[in-house]
This record gives sequence, structure tokens and C-alpha cells, in this order.
Amino acid sequence: MDEAEWLRYTATLHARPPMPDFNVRAMSESDRRALYRFIRALGPAGEPAPAYLPPGTEAPLPYVKWMLPAPPAAAPAAG
Repeated sequence: MDEAEWLRYTATLHARPPMPDFNVRAMSESDRRALYRFIRALGPAGEPAPAYLPPGTEAPLPYVKWMLPAPPAAAPAAG
């Protein structure tokens, strides 16, 4: 993707979680341009990310599991 394509793409980006796409869309054009130039400066791309899996599909290892902590136990009722 060239810089102009990147700017158009990131202006309307809608990605799957956990990507904070709303933050990228809220960036100024200058900031998105700087991000593009930084990424390009990193050198050639590595391996592609794994393909999207629909909900309920078992993912192959390794993967990150986003788990919420258990809610605290309810306090006994006074009285």
C-alpha cells in the first residue's frame, strides 16, 4: 500500500477486536502519515497474521485468551 492508499484506508478503518480502530480513525492525517512512515521504516513484513476464525471455532495454539476476572463475592445482607 502506498502512502495515499494508507491514508484513505485508515480514515475509514473498521477492524476486528482487539484493534482500537476508532483511535486510528480519530488520528489526524499528519499522525496517520507518521505511523505509515514508521511502519515502512521497520523493513520487510514478516509472516501474515492467522486468518479470522468465526465465534465458536477452536483456534490452534498458541493464542491469547482474554479472560475477565470473576466478580467479587456479594457481601452478606445486613439485618
